[in-house]
Amino acid sequence: MLGKQFVIFVDDFNMPKRETYGAQPPLELMRQMVDHGGWYDRKTLRWKKIVDVVLVGAMGPPGGGRQPVTNRMLRLMHCMSFVDMSDATIKGIFNTITAAFLQNTFGEEKMGLAPPIVAATVEIFNNACATLLPTPAKSHYIFNLRDVSKVIQGVLMADKRRVTESEQLVNLWGHECTRTFSDRLVNSEDKEWCAEQIKEPCPYP
Repeated sequence: MLGKQFVIFVDDFNMPKRETYGAQPPLELMRQMVDHGGWYDRKTLRWKKIVDVVLVGAMGPPGGGRQPVTNRMLRLMHCMSFVDMSDATIKGIFNTITAAFLQNTFGEEKMGLAPPIVAATVEIFNNACATLLPTPAKSHYIFNLRDVSKVIQGVLMADKRRVTESEQLVNLWGHECTRTFSDRLVNSEDKEWCAEQIKEPCPYP
């Protein structure tokens, strides 16, 4: 459309596997679009010019299935890095969200559960990141703030018609932690470790 720009956002930009000489075929297609401005049509053998398109990518540091991105691609992009948020910042964000939900749904008597629920979730997340490290057999053992968000999101789905006691809300929290963290684990030892981690900081009032 005339006067419009199209933004292509690519998440996990460095996930494609590298070939013998370092190339990543999916990224090479995007590199050609950015570097040369288009692609050849394989049927007509005519050049198709791409205009008014911006490429945006997001990725984590190499490791755990993420590959180093070739410099042929990086030289064409503006790179920005962000440090991880502190525990205090994470707790501040999720405390605000959880406390507002508990107050609006259950009243002020349940607001006191917000800080222990959030603190316990962040503690389990930090322990999982430090202990459940990715290996060739466990390459999917990768945890990020989405996991904290999933647990809190599950708690925010509590129905006041069915959840009337604080213990029920805490049980819901434990269920969400199990679904988010334990379900991806591949052996009984890791699952038992995760179960103990959930029991230890259990936020009973």
